[in-house]
Amino acid sequence: MGELPTIVVATVLVNIPFFGRKNSWGLSYLIGGISGLIIYTKFFNFVFWVTIFKLSLDLAFTIAYDYTGEVYPTLQRAKGIGLASAFSRIGGIVMPYIGIYISEIGLLLPYLIFGICSLIGGIITFFLPFDTLGIKLDEIQ
Repeated sequence: MGELPTIVVATVLVNIPFFGRKNSWGLSYLIGGISGLIIYTKFFNFVFWVTIFKLSLDLAFTIAYDYTGEVYPTLQRAKGIGLASAFSRIGGIVMPYIGIYISEIGLLLPYLIFGICSLIGGIITFFLPFDTLGIKLDEIQ
């Protein structure tokens, strides 16, 4: 039930005719990065910005999962999604430990680091050469 708002927002962003997956993916990373920096500076309401931070990064993961499946040709799609899913699960296992060690240095430092990484990821995402906007999956070779 907790993933339902993320899926709804992802569906709405991806179905905007001029936006596409790549742009919505980059935008969600940028929103996550900005909210992470706002959390670190203790600006405004903490709970609100943590919610925006979590929602935007969950949204980025949801869109990345769809985008990864669409980038690969039809015959290699299952292997590509499996490999991407395996690496994302490894990151999900490792990151809590890294977050705990970083938070011993500064309580809000993980938000700064994840925010900067999200900003960098958002900028890089806009330079990806492939977008699935207006392309049918069967047409990808």
